[in-house]
Amino acid sequence: MPLSLILAAAVVLGLVPVLLRRPDWAVFSMTLILGLNLSHVLAVEHGVGIGSLALFAGMAGLAVANTVVHGDRPTGMSRYLLAVTIWLLAVLNSAVWSWAPESPLKYLREFAPNVLLSAALLLLITDRTRFLYACYGLASAALILATLTVVQSAFGLWDQTFLGLAKHAMGNIIDEVDSLRPTGPIEDPNYFAQMLLPGLGLWLGVTIVARSLTFRLAAGLAVLIVTAAVLLTSSRGGVVALGLMVLFWLVRERRLGVIAFLAPPLLATLLLMPGYAERLVTTASSAIAAFSGEDVNEASVSGRLAEMGAAAQAFSEHPGAGLGYGTFQDFYQAQSVRLDLKLRSADRSAHSLYLEAAAEQGLPGLLALLVLIGLAYRAAFLARTAALRAGDTRLRAMIDALIAGATGLFAASLFLHDAYGQNVWIPLTLLFASERVTLFFPSFVTPNRKPVHAG
Repeated sequence: MPLSLILAAAVVLGLVPVLLRRPDWAVFSMTLILGLNLSHVLAVEHGVGIGSLALFAGMAGLAVANTVVHGDRPTGMSRYLLAVTIWLLAVLNSAVWSWAPESPLKYLREFAPNVLLSAALLLLITDRTRFLYACYGLASAALILATLTVVQSAFGLWDQTFLGLAKHAMGNIIDEVDSLRPTGPIEDPNYFAQMLLPGLGLWLGVTIVARSLTFRLAAGLAVLIVTAAVLLTSSRGGVVALGLMVLFWLVRERRLGVIAFLAPPLLATLLLMPGYAERLVTTASSAIAAFSGEDVNEASVSGRLAEMGAAAQAFSEHPGAGLGYGTFQDFYQAQSVRLDLKLRSADRSAHSLYLEAAAEQGLPGLLALLVLIGLAYRAAFLARTAALRAGDTRLRAMIDALIAGATGLFAASLFLHDAYGQNVWIPLTLLFASERVTLFFPSFVTPNRKPVHAG
């Protein structure tokens, strides 16, 4: 084991008493670790495969200790538990009806750490301060990764991966043109762009709640750095999702006039980046051609359309339970040949979170996914209402920023399947947590809930 990992473990052990005393710092630290995808980095780059298990054990241990030290109680989690239960039942339903039930169960075991870490994080977030620190932790993770990416790209430090936090891969830019694309702590530039979006949304929120001009300018600089990192990935879906996220946030904050100031520099950046404008134009023209029934010549677009088409066909043929959770890629080659789609040289995934759920779990799985996301948004909007009624401007602004960031993430998921589940489940957890921390606001009243007073 590298000396750096041993030292890091020693530091973590030394911080245990501090984290027990300051649960808000503990939440910040855990969310930062999750946002940096450190367990994945440890497994892939350093051969340490117990990162997720150790992190879950640490978070669960802190949650148990907090019940004794700080009087925490596992209340306010019913909506989250309902959503996760519905999702899990849909997964198990697909396994029961699958041709090879052992495959969905195997994929579920591999995916389970994402859900367990999500539940452990939710248990740690019990009040307003901890929720805000969790948001700051996720935002800080995005800024760290983005800064490393920008530095790496600006100075051509492609041989320096910063302990695995700033990797890169050769990827297609346009037609036959390939170039190095940043992938952050994971292996795909498109998913890296997606994982930065919630943090970017939270930094937009910090620009609102910052109490001094200095902090507001610093938050604005963070927004620029994370935006630059998203653009450097050359992810078309990432850029589209970023635009939707920023527009959503501006509408929520009633700052549409800001578009007049943001649009020119962003458009100039897109035009000046090599191949980026052409890449977006090609994508748009390919989409128009596809909807018109014409042939799509751009390789990456035609490949994705083939994968999505295969997923849609699988859903139409198996609407009750799908092919089985996590098994679409095992069927892709045969499906593409049978349907005369673009044949890839390897097993491929659905390239859409929603089509993937439909193909693998049928209508129950698609509905379960939408219920999971919908209940998370419901929780966040209830929390936003509570913050407004309580006059808590800071909390309201951060919840709006979180909602905007999650919206960007789920928009990007139209073009990305569930390859890195942690990217989706951590923002989902924070959406659910926002309601949990406002349950004890005196003004939190909904049509079906009596007011709950602190104490």
